[in-house]
Amino acid sequence: MPKILKQKKLTRVPVTIFKYQNKSKFYYVRFWVCKEYKKNGCHTQSLKVSEERKAEKEAEKVFKDFAFKTTIDLLKTRINKSQRDYDRDIAIPYFKSRELENSARNKKEKGQYNNELKEVLQSIDYSNPSEVDDAVKQIFFNLSEQGKAMATMRNYKIILTNQMNKALKNNKIPFDQMPDFPKLKGKGLRRLSYEPKEKKQIRNRFRDEWRITEDIFYDEVADYLSTLDAGGGARPGLELLRVRRNNIGFINDPDNPTKPVLKMTLLTTKKDRHTYTLADWWRDDIYPTILNRHSDCNELDYLFFPKIENREKIFERIRKNFERLSNQLGLFVKDGQNRPIYTYRHSFISGKRKKGIDANVVALHSNTSVQMINAHYQSLNDDHLLEIHNQMNPDRKRTKDTNHNVVTKKT
Repeated sequence: MPKILKQKKLTRVPVTIFKYQNKSKFYYVRFWVCKEYKKNGCHTQSLKVSEERKAEKEAEKVFKDFAFKTTIDLLKTRINKSQRDYDRDIAIPYFKSRELENSARNKKEKGQYNNELKEVLQSIDYSNPSEVDDAVKQIFFNLSEQGKAMATMRNYKIILTNQMNKALKNNKIPFDQMPDFPKLKGKGLRRLSYEPKEKKQIRNRFRDEWRITEDIFYDEVADYLSTLDAGGGARPGLELLRVRRNNIGFINDPDNPTKPVLKMTLLTTKKDRHTYTLADWWRDDIYPTILNRHSDCNELDYLFFPKIENREKIFERIRKNFERLSNQLGLFVKDGQNRPIYTYRHSFISGKRKKGIDANVVALHSNTSVQMINAHYQSLNDDHLLEIHNQMNPDRKRTKDTNHNVVTKKT
């Protein structure tokens, strides 16, 4: 094989340009494509230019043209989406390939995958880059909400990266379309949320879609979103969709005997449960509507979409329509970032903190940690800051002026 005279890795695309010694005055380009397309896994060709700057531009063009062609080829040979299964096609082959390398570590990673990753990934179209990107962001958002340490989150990122690289080599995903993994630095991920008025717009848009299409699905999604707003204890996704009618009960309030408090129990994992209460307006307005919509159901049926057994399938439809309709309203993207449905809960927690509700109370209600709330939802208003200040400084002397404003005297 001829010796290489000089070479350079480009930064804009993952390719290397080089010249052979005593073979040709032209530059060549080389990049990894997987053995499905080339026997040795690399594509190499002459660029027919001798100047380095022109070679860089030509190399980018070759890479992009090849990426487009192979993606089209992949689209032509893809199986139907209903037959795609991330767990079967990507995760299981990955873990099987590592069984002989480090069985203890492989077993631990498999447990982490089953506990935190599988639920989000198993229903996605893994050949669709935007769906994979949203799923990856949802995973790390969920991990952050659970108060996972940054080191733990990086471990999950390694598992996902390795799975995707294996899938790429096995030609399961287009070779130039790896997920957009978040940068895990500092306290965690930036949390974008929806303001209350934006949430109302989205719910109303779903109601409008129901009236236009006469598809009851849209009306039921509006109630699903209202339920997320009414308590904040459930994370958008399968948690709420797995609630059955017998998971809802009432608490008698001695101070208000005619208005019992409604409670809901979530099965957060196979063993753990979380019970929280919902707002009175949901009990009075939304809950009766949900029950009447499917009046022929029994206590063991799902609260939402009881006729559909596949919970992953129904959430996928909710997720896609949430993105579509919020995009139509111009709300899905804010400050250059997407706001998928899993960010919906953020405003509930931050809103309660802005009202001055203690972090311990919010954490207990929302099934999260005080540390997580203090790290990500600590947007306090002046009244709450003043209250905290007075608690921290009990010796302050205070009087009121004629306008009943607090005036602090120096001691």
